[in-house]
Amino acid sequence: MSATATVLAGAAWLRAPSVVAVLAFAAGLVWCAAATWSSRRVWPRVAFLAMGSVLLVLVARAERQRATDAASPRASQAAVELHGAAALARVLEAEAAALQRAANDALDLPSEPTAAFAGAESLRSGQAHRAITLVRGGVPFAWAGRMVAPVDSLAGPVGAIGTPFYLTLYAIAGRGTDRARRRWRH
Repeated sequence: MSATATVLAGAAWLRAPSVVAVLAFAAGLVWCAAATWSSRRVWPRVAFLAMGSVLLVLVARAERQRATDAASPRASQAAVELHGAAALARVLEAEAAALQRAANDALDLPSEPTAAFAGAESLRSGQAHRAITLVRGGVPFAWAGRMVAPVDSLAGPVGAIGTPFYLTLYAIAGRGTDRARRRWRH
């Protein structure tokens, strides 16, 4: 019965987070520990109390964050925006570097078309949201993936272009008359 009360208190917090639900959950854990102290079956009791304790820590941290957000919503929003912007910048920088590497690698694709198409496909790394085009002598020579941005209107070595449906990051590498364009769409 004590385990059921503990689980129900945790479920009550999930449904409507509050300090009262956290305290009820903590009380349920204490009751469960006291009720099963002399039990012969040790492992189920230890496992339940360990998982319950971990959940209690997580719930208490979430409740503390909720209280902080309620006390100063603008500061909390600014912190979330700052963290989100920094995370987005890291992801975009990493993706731009990966796009540049793949575009440079595409310049080394074989001159035989079948092998070039296979090589272009392998440069996509099996990711459906990526595409690559190799242009030789001003003409698309090999490509892989779904192109969602106009290939001929991409400027600069790295950039982003928006369409009505997609945001496309791209990288362009060149050697002589060869150009490789790598895209990531989201």
